Amino acid sequence: MPKPRLRERILTYGGPGSGKTNAWMRLAKHLPDSTFYVIDTEIGAERSLQEYPEIENVVVYPVIDWTDYRKAQKEIMLKATANDWMVLDMASAAWKAVQRDFINQIFDQDMGDYFMQARKKLKKGAESIFGGKDSVLKGWTDWPVINSRYEDFIMPLVYRSKANLFIASMPDTVSDDDPKDVRALFGPFGVKPAGQKALGHQPDTLLLFQYTSLGWTMTTVKDRGGRKYMDHVKVIDFYYQYGKIAGWY
Repeated sequence: MPKPRLRERILTYGGPGSGKTNAWMRLAKHLPDSTFYVIDTEIGAERSLQEYPEIENVVVYPVIDWTDYRKAQKEIMLKATANDWMVLDMASAAWKAVQRDFINQIFDQDMGDYFMQARKKLKKGAESIFGGKDSVLKGWTDWPVINSRYEDFIMPLVYRSKANLFIASMPDTVSDDDPKDVRALFGPFGVKPAGQKALGHQPDTLLLFQYTSLGWTMTTVKDRGGRKYMDHVKVIDFYYQYGKIAGWY
């Protein structure tokens, strides 16, 4: 089977059922000589793989706590070769997990309880929980630590490994509060990848999966390779459809 000629760094984002997980499973099906190391944040990969009983080249790392994420990342970085694929399904869950771990360690509380108690103390709008002088997580003491811990996880996957990378994320609405570069890139589509704000700038290829009158489709938001952009292409088989655009054959 044809395979990538250069290292792929793909980010897909879209709502539940849009085909993100199925996309990397299709790659695994058609690339049996590659091992797919999957950081499974939804603890559902093994169940999803039952749809493809012939796939035997997937290693699943179920993760819940931040320690699980870091352990899986470190093991995969040691094992994955240039012929393999690393899969993070989903990046948006990883961003929540690092915040949850930070709040648990610093404030000795679960994240939900912490934000609920903090919100009761605030007199302003709900947005002040995350920003402004009365924010719960302070911009100069908390967020640099949270971002650094997240970057220790995501940066090696994106930049230091020779293996191919496939990231999936949930979508989030683009707002006027987003940085200018985020609004410029994702504004025309109305949605951005959920999670840490720099996520959309790290991979080479960004694909939006969404439901249209054609059914589930994929649209190219960004591609650094100068390849042909897809525009609401109906999702049938990601391996063949993306592989053709990527020049694998």
